[in-house]
Amino acid sequence: MKRAEKRQALVDHYIDFYSLALAMLRDEQDAQDAVQEGIVKTLVKLHVDNVVVYCRMAVRNAAIDIMRRRQRLKKLDNIDIATDPEHDELLRRVSDAKESLPEATKILVELHDEEGYSVAKLAALTGQSVSTIRRRLDEAHIELRNKIKREL
Repeated sequence: MKRAEKRQALVDHYIDFYSLALAMLRDEQDAQDAVQEGIVKTLVKLHVDNVVVYCRMAVRNAAIDIMRRRQRLKKLDNIDIATDPEHDELLRRVSDAKESLPEATKILVELHDEEGYSVAKLAALTGQSVSTIRRRLDEAHIELRNKIKREL
């Protein structure tokens, strides 16, 4: 199937994808995000027999990821973090260490660690391979650990 045919098939079924995501997430913005992620994943995939079915599953999986992210945030909201000066100092050191990273690496780490983006999603967004993204994240985490250990 040619790229133009893929796009047309996805456009023709956009409402179906959006309805599925909206039914699962019950939030318009999150549903749009899930559909966009599913469509991008489908367009990036080179060999797909049935783009509509593949995209529907990609949208479903994106919606599930969003629901899981919500659950993690809800759990974090319920945790009462004491204002411990030692804890604040450690957070400051982590933040300083992260700021010293190159801008592209810092963004990659923030998207992965704080926003919950998967390695595959980051690879699709950046146009790099999954193994390259994993390697860059591993190197960044090692560098952060070493900088924090040096300061302690």
